[in-house]
Amino acid sequence: MGAHRLAVSNFVRGEYIRGYLTGLIDLYSAIMEEQSVEDGIQVFAADAGNRPRKLANAFTSATG
Repeated sequence: MGAHRLAVSNFVRGEYIRGYLTGLIDLYSAIMEEQSVEDGIQVFAADAGNRPRKLANAFTSATG
């Protein structure tokens, strides 16, 4: 943040990797595999349907 150093714990780093990055990678992979953004989003949403947090994290990160 500005000129100050930001310290992040290993737990927070791990949650970021597991919660956000893997969701975005899964979303990207689904889009590339389907060769269509709409179809990829539908496949990703169907696969992650029982994990609403994964959906929310990926969609929030991708559209933000």
